[in-house]
Amino acid sequence: MTTGQAVQLCSHSDTGSFLVPSYGFETADQALGFAASPDFFKNTQSCGPDDCYAPVIRGRSSYVPRVSAGSCRWHVSELVGSRPRFGNRPIWDVLRGKDTPKPEGAYNVALLVDGKRQFFRHHHHTTKHPKWWFRISSGQRDCFAVWSRKDGVEIGGGMPVDDCTRILAARSGRGVIYACTTRFDNSGKPCGFQTELVRVEFSILDRDDAKDDMLRLEVNGSVGWSDDPESPGEPWLDKADRIWVQLVEKAIAGFRKWCRPVPESVDQWRQSFLDQRARADTDSRTYDGSSFRDRIKPMDWQEALRLVQEPWQLQVVVGAHCNSHFDESGGCFDANYNRVGRMLDQHECSSERKAELQQMIADFVEPSDGLWNYTGD
Repeated sequence: MTTGQAVQLCSHSDTGSFLVPSYGFETADQALGFAASPDFFKNTQSCGPDDCYAPVIRGRSSYVPRVSAGSCRWHVSELVGSRPRFGNRPIWDVLRGKDTPKPEGAYNVALLVDGKRQFFRHHHHTTKHPKWWFRISSGQRDCFAVWSRKDGVEIGGGMPVDDCTRILAARSGRGVIYACTTRFDNSGKPCGFQTELVRVEFSILDRDDAKDDMLRLEVNGSVGWSDDPESPGEPWLDKADRIWVQLVEKAIAGFRKWCRPVPESVDQWRQSFLDQRARADTDSRTYDGSSFRDRIKPMDWQEALRLVQEPWQLQVVVGAHCNSHFDESGGCFDANYNRVGRMLDQHECSSERKAELQQMIADFVEPSDGLWNYTGD
């Protein structure tokens, strides 16, 4: 919980909340009292310490997120990147059964996260792409979310989380999530973009005490691809009204200001990997006896490892010296990662040097090795 000018929806590990069903309270004491109650603990006991939701309190605004009320379902990773199949029918979630008493002073409300979010991009591993391709094409990616009232008017009372993210509270509204991710070909070069657009419209229905409190949602998603490495193109909004168009334009502008089509760390690794692969290729085509490959072949494997200064050189040493000498499987073929692990364990060097070599394995040798985990058919 954070009070004052900035708030957080839950833990710092949460970068993907989008729509979180919550209870609103008139005072902070009521919110804190419910958050400490057995009923709240019962609903959140499955969460780990890094995922526990804290009350959101700022001035007169006091809210308690309800993990059990479908909040995980409306995480951006469930809506973007997972290829969800949205039908034409509304989706209904029960917020509170009619026979379950509502906490004193509480009312149903949704906390809406407006701004930069992150989702997980996943690709099933196939032989269509080299192994290392999945490392640059999968993982955490940026997206941007915006909200408004159903009539397009901005929702007031936003609670800032940071420079580009804030929390809104509403009982109905429209939301848009926009994502644009860089696509790579099998040589590791950018070859276009994939854009994703999700539109969400929701309402809380709880006026009839004889019925369950319900959350009604309409969700529509679309995916587009561009083969232009310079331009992602614009999402196609078929028969969309003016309010949707304005929200999408705002989401695109926010993405361009605050987000990246590929994380900086991923792009740095990609360029480093391609550079190391080019150096290894140059060495393999050197035939005058001066190549690193030719130099380390007659050496003892311990001496060869001591000459390694770059990841590609470690790959050459592994290829030349990490053989059946390091097998421990009784005549059967050991996976490469087992052999390499035993080789480094037996290497006579400092713990700092071993850690350096292990990092080279993770950065280059393992991603380059298509048989790293292979133990035979």
